[in-house]
Amino acid sequence: MSGAGYTTSGEAMIRAQARLEQVAEEPASQASTVASTKLTAPDFGDGHQSHFGRYRAGFDEIGAAMKGFSTALTNLAAGIGGAGKAYDTVESETVAATRRAGA
Repeated sequence: MSGAGYTTSGEAMIRAQARLEQVAEEPASQASTVASTKLTAPDFGDGHQSHFGRYRAGFDEIGAAMKGFSTALTNLAAGIGGAGKAYDTVESETVAATRRAGA
C-alpha cells in the first residue's frame, strides 16, 4: 500500500532536536519566578498561618518540577538527535551496499 505507514528522516530528527533544545530552557529559567513567592506566613492571616509551610513547599515543588521538565526535554532532544544521526548512518550504509550489489 503506497504512502501508508510512518516515515522519517535523520534531518527531521535533527530539526526536532534543535527545537526541543530551544524550548527546554524556558521552564527552568522561569522556575525561580514561580518558586520565589513573596508571601509570608502573616499574609495568610492569623487563623491560617500554620498552613504557610505547605503552601511554600508547594511552590518549591513546582519550581523543582519545572527544572526537571527542562532536563527531561533536554534528554529527549539528545536521544532524538542521536537517533537521527544513527538513522542517517544506517541509511548511508544501506544505499552504499545497494549500489555495490547492483554494480
